[in-house]
Amino acid sequence: MKVEIPNLEVNYAGDALWYAAEGGYYAMTKVLLDLDSNNIRPTEHYDRALYSAVEREYRGYVLDRNCCTSSKHHICSGQCKRAQPDYYATVKLLLDSGATLDWSEYYFAKLGGPLETALHTCTSISDGTVKLLVERGANVSAKNVLRVLTVTSNRCTVSHGEIAKFLLDHGADLSSRDHYGRSVLLKANKKDLIQLFIDRGLSPNDVDKCGQTLLNTLATKEASETRVELMKVLLDLDANVNCRSPSGPTPLLSVFSYRRKQCEYDSDGYVIDRHDQHGDIVTPEPESLDDETYFAFVHKTAKLLLSHGADVRVWDGKDQTVLYKTDNKSLVELILTYGAEVNVVDIYGQTPLHAITYGASEATVGTIEVLLKHGADTSAKNADDNTPLHLAVLTSAWQVVKLLLDHGADRDSRNSDGKSPMDLLAHRRHHREKFLVDKHWRDSMGDRVITYRRQRRHEARFLDLRL
Repeated sequence: MKVEIPNLEVNYAGDALWYAAEGGYYAMTKVLLDLDSNNIRPTEHYDRALYSAVEREYRGYVLDRNCCTSSKHHICSGQCKRAQPDYYATVKLLLDSGATLDWSEYYFAKLGGPLETALHTCTSISDGTVKLLVERGANVSAKNVLRVLTVTSNRCTVSHGEIAKFLLDHGADLSSRDHYGRSVLLKANKKDLIQLFIDRGLSPNDVDKCGQTLLNTLATKEASETRVELMKVLLDLDANVNCRSPSGPTPLLSVFSYRRKQCEYDSDGYVIDRHDQHGDIVTPEPESLDDETYFAFVHKTAKLLLSHGADVRVWDGKDQTVLYKTDNKSLVELILTYGAEVNVVDIYGQTPLHAITYGASEATVGTIEVLLKHGADTSAKNADDNTPLHLAVLTSAWQVVKLLLDHGADRDSRNSDGKSPMDLLAHRRHHREKFLVDKHWRDSMGDRVITYRRQRRHEARFLDLRL
């Protein structure tokens, strides 16, 4: 028999039934079952059709775990008002026709049982189906039921709080963990799920095998309003704001570790600095926020953590506090307001002033002024006896050098090689591979400009010094 359904032709009733179930075509599924009613079919025939109905979107999920893969995503997101296929009625019809809920020996059941498979789909279609499967005896206590629901929630535009509550009320296992030791709470990124899991007994300070809490994990994510809201939920539920793993940072340190520095440009107009101050690449997310919006979210996140008692004096593995982690003026002012020590020293012997003046652009002058007004020591020496002025002369814009000199920096101070800042400048001028001198290049005041090229691990960076 040849049966035709929208945009598809199949050559026998078995295929037609599976495709009709996959599309949620209730009327077509019923017709095919009625046409085939005189044939004796094995249970697997109906189970395969049921699988098609509840698994219809998994192929898209495999391709992109970060996207809502429902074929009706445009409906649940409000982009279209087209009627939805009737998956609930289709699944109910198949169950009434002989489909079972035990798929333990089927090759096609890659996701587990019918309940786990249904939970991989968009909730705008599958909530009723999930409840139907549970009422018909699906195994709610399977260890990955809530985990699958949480993963689906992370990629879907629709809230899953009600269906999660339904599953918990019917015996879903809240204690299960994945191979990284993460509970469902540590995988959640929706407010209602976080609140529900904590209300049902999970601790807001629950940790994985590495000792990371959900607050720690959120702090490493891209700055956004959503991140602020989720962190506020956890903090309001008594999450430890200063929690850290044996080898990891606190949430506040993590927030600053993933900041983006203000861009600088080479002579061709290309962005040439995608690093933080210590040489690590900061990879922006696709369609990343503009700098103003990004730093506004970072500021909001940091203020939230600080208002809940985050300790600005905590240091990382390099003995660096959050004051080392940013050159944004508003963030530095915020940190200092909460009592950060301005002359603390890290394992390299450098102060925050060393870190910020190293490779600083003209845009950083305002930040350095804030540090100096709060008592930053211009004469502090690092492990090589270099003062901030030594570093600025070699790597920073002239405005930074001038600012340090205006605040009493000692131009005659000598480092461990016996070099003063002026010695370093003269020394670098004679190394043509380090300095690119254009004798014909003059600024608006007629001063000759020397451009210093500082080699970094990944790419060159251009900074201006003026004599």
